[in-house]
Amino acid sequence: MRAMTTLRVLLAVCCAAYCILAEDVTVPANGELKLMPDQKAGGRLEGQWKISTPEHYYHIVSCGLWSSASGTCKDKILITQGGKKTEVCGEGKNSFYVQQDTNLNTAEIIILTNTPDARAMCTVYSAEKPKEENTF
Repeated sequence: MRAMTTLRVLLAVCCAAYCILAEDVTVPANGELKLMPDQKAGGRLEGQWKISTPEHYYHIVSCGLWSSASGTCKDKILITQGGKKTEVCGEGKNSFYVQQDTNLNTAEIIILTNTPDARAMCTVYSAEKPKEENTF
């Protein structure tokens, strides 16, 4: 029982430390931003970003992941938008994700790979929110 409590505390500290390392980035109005993870020892890729777009703009997230690892999700991209979490796994093929929601202008993206030949990147675009039409 005590070991489980210690493990939970250790996990919470590690998660909090990792979240602090997220890079805050702003996508320019009507622009784009390419997110490339850092290459770590052993060929692993790691990157974490907190994305925002200017007021009156929304973002479009487009991510791609290729990995030779199949049957597991050891290479992944995690995308959080509006409280919804999406996990994109490589699993021995090309995996793609595109999300557009005109109500969202923030997101968090995490890229983590463990397979040396994995390749991953995301591009975030911003676009002006549609004008609300007056209806009579």
